[in-house]
Amino acid sequence: MRMLLPIALAALLAGCLSVPTPPQEVYYRLEPPPPAALGAFAPRVVVMPFSAPGVYAERPLLWARGPALRQYYRHFWAESPGLELHGALVDSLRAAGAAEVYTAGNRVRGDVSVQPAIRQLELQTEGVRRAVLSLEFLINDRDGRPLRSLVLEGERPLPADAAPEAYVAAVSQLAGEAFARLARELWALQPTLAAADAEASAPPP
Repeated sequence: MRMLLPIALAALLAGCLSVPTPPQEVYYRLEPPPPAALGAFAPRVVVMPFSAPGVYAERPLLWARGPALRQYYRHFWAESPGLELHGALVDSLRAAGAAEVYTAGNRVRGDVSVQPAIRQLELQTEGVRRAVLSLEFLINDRDGRPLRSLVLEGERPLPADAAPEAYVAAVSQLAGEAFARLARELWALQPTLAAADAEASAPPP
């Protein structure tokens, strides 16, 4: 009986020591591929902060079944989705060839400004599992007049057992495609911006 007690205590202690470690939280960064170089872009660009409605402004990754949105447990963006997208967009425009890209915090009056918004950013599980990204961009001239409005949407199919890492990689690809399209639209506006600049700097008659 005396020998059984130490054995029982040892078994109890071993059981306590073998308690599994709680799952760790995981944080993800958005890493879009760089766009193709489009040549020099002289106008100053100001990228305003991303607007994001409701849960799209929060850091947990989102998944959806039909219209119902839910947050992942333990899987987060490293920063809010708006900040992740904003930093990546600034980097993409610079990589494409824009010489001067600023944020609203720089207090610079740009020749053109971009007001971006998140419309959708989620893993859709109804039907074919897929990453969904929808972004809206309003391009304004230096006086705040709208030049162009773009809604860029994309989906990327994923395996049925895809992990959150695969979803983040797919969203990064979709964001890169959207930013490359936005850059092409901005570059196409250069003649319009140059004409407006020449008109503004012309001496009065």
